[in-house]
Order: sequence, then C-alpha cells, then structure tokens
Amino acid sequence: MGSLEEIIKERERYKELSFQYKKKIAQLNSLIKQLEDQIQIVQEKTRERMTQLKANESRIFEAERKEEQSDDITILKEELNVLCKQTNSYVSLYQKKKENYEKGLKIVKEAFEERLKEIYTIGDDIDKRIKRSK
Repeated sequence: MGSLEEIIKERERYKELSFQYKKKIAQLNSLIKQLEDQIQIVQEKTRERMTQLKANESRIFEAERKEEQSDDITILKEELNVLCKQTNSYVSLYQKKKENYEKGLKIVKEAFEERLKEIYTIGDDIDKRIKRSK
C-alpha cells in the first residue's frame, strides 16, 4: 500500500505543478496584453507627435512666405528636426524592445506549455497506475 500512497502523493504534486504552470501561462498572457496596451499608447503618442510635426511644418511654410520672420523659420525648422529625430528614434527603439519582448514571451510561453504537457502525461501515467493498483 505504501507504493499506492506514494503514487497518490506524486499525482497530487503534479496536479499542483500543472496548476502553477497554468497560472504562469495566464501571467504571460497578461504580460502580452499589457505589452499590446503599451504599444497602443505608443502608437497614440506617435500620432500626436506626428500631428505636432505637421503643425510645425505648416507654421514653417507660413513663416517662409513671410520672409521677414527668418528667425522664426530657423527656430521652427530646428524644432521640427529635433521632434522628427526624437519621434523616429523613440519609435525604432520601442519597436526593437517590442520585438525582443515578444520573442522572449513566446519562448517562455512555449517552454511552460511544453512542461505542462509533460506534467499532464505524467499525471495520466499516475492515474493509470492508480487504476491498476486498485
């Protein structure tokens, strides 16, 4: 009977492990959702910055038409260039971060799912042993 008790304990332990893995997979899915939310925020901010760029661009063209405002033209052009560079670097850095984060999450999620399959297989084997022992 000691063997049956050990098998039952092992089965309970694997049930707990499978629960923990399911919990981790749910956490990973939550992280993916958070990332998607962050991406949406970045996209919205990027749209806002592009709108700001366009507004500055039109102000530059207006100032160019009024040649007496050459200082304004220079300042606005510099603002436009800085804002454009900031936006481009911000978007490219975030895109790279997003790609790396998604790759990492995918790898971890696959590892958890693979381990969970192994646990289910072991759990099934334990269930079969219990049935045979009875």
